[in-house]
Amino acid sequence: MTDPEEAKKFVELTNVDALAISIGT
Repeated sequence: MTDPEEAKKFVELTNVDALAISIGT
């Protein structure tokens, strides 16, 4: 998680998952 791009990608992916879960439920 030292790479800024990797961290950003992870955050974006988690945000998308969170939104999908919120909308799904």
